[in-house]
Amino acid sequence: MEFSDIVQQRRSIKSYDAEKSISDAELKELFKEVTLSPSSFNLQHWTFIAVKDSGQKKLLKEAAWGQQQVEDCSVAILVCGKLNAYKDAPIIYKNTP
Repeated sequence: MEFSDIVQQRRSIKSYDAEKSISDAELKELFKEVTLSPSSFNLQHWTFIAVKDSGQKKLLKEAAWGQQQVEDCSVAILVCGKLNAYKDAPIIYKNTP
């Protein structure tokens, strides 16, 4: 599939089938692939949190301005950024030529 096709066919999903779920193995594979994505200065300044617990998703829904899909999804994935990742650069680049 061409990139332009992917972009033109993308959709924002607002409702989910409660019968569908994502296994821990599928999540592990997804995160393994996502962490291969390039990042600014290769700092890889992200952390991913998978939330499956219905009570926690309900709290997330409140934080997401009441978006029902946050509570209804099989798993909510939080993408967290490390705001001071630039401080890690000397350690990351220590042994680079």
